Amino acid sequence: MDCKNALVEANGDQDLAVEILRKRGEHVQSKKVGRETSQGRIECYRDPAGQIFAMVQMKCEQSPSAKSDQFVAMTKALARQAAMQSAEPTLDSILDQPDIDDPSKKANARLLDVINLIRENMGVARVARVRADGGVLGAYVHFDFQQAAIVRLEGAGATAELANDIATHAVATKPMAIRREDIPKDVVDKEREIAKDQAAALGKPANILEKIAEGKLNSFFAENVLLEQIFVKDNKTKIRDLLKQAGNATVTHLVRFKVGEEAS
Repeated sequence: MDCKNALVEANGDQDLAVEILRKRGEHVQSKKVGRETSQGRIECYRDPAGQIFAMVQMKCEQSPSAKSDQFVAMTKALARQAAMQSAEPTLDSILDQPDIDDPSKKANARLLDVINLIRENMGVARVARVRADGGVLGAYVHFDFQQAAIVRLEGAGATAELANDIATHAVATKPMAIRREDIPKDVVDKEREIAKDQAAALGKPANILEKIAEGKLNSFFAENVLLEQIFVKDNKTKIRDLLKQAGNATVTHLVRFKVGEEAS
């Protein structure tokens, strides 16, 4: 019916009707801005040479919309575009690029087409690109397309299989950082204070509160730092040791997305 009305308004001019529909898509988008977009989909694209991996997370309002053919196709196209575009992909630049499936229009026009069809608030939530640059890349996208990770390794023992394994591990364990030094100081300070307050509430002597807090912090790092986590595939080897066993491989990049997590 929307298409019919647009054709009537355009006096049968199909190109003008499409333009009218796109403008209406912009109107629909502006009306829906601010509505919660807790659902979505993540896609990862690997270039044929395995030298560039890109990941895009799209957001929308409802789970069925994230599974629609148009939304899936758009997410896949944007992931491919993020990998192949010359400029570093950002939330703004990726939509300003020509659509990779139809260079005659920009990616944002395609987004407006999907918005006009599905009638929901939607957009790009996050985008990332990692280049091999002499290293080795690996990735894992969970079967539900709600979580994914890209890992870059360096060193003689770096292999695509190992990188893929660590990416799979990262999706399962959700590390905050590769190393403990990478966790923001304010986060560590907050954890330390919480540990000290808990110990004090249990009546522990003031002179040992700091020691107790350090012990709690070590447990926190073991849970949240990639290199200190236990590898999910064997439940006994730390990631740090797994890398050593492979020939002193090093994790240089970890990018992990989970639908809805960016809003938390």
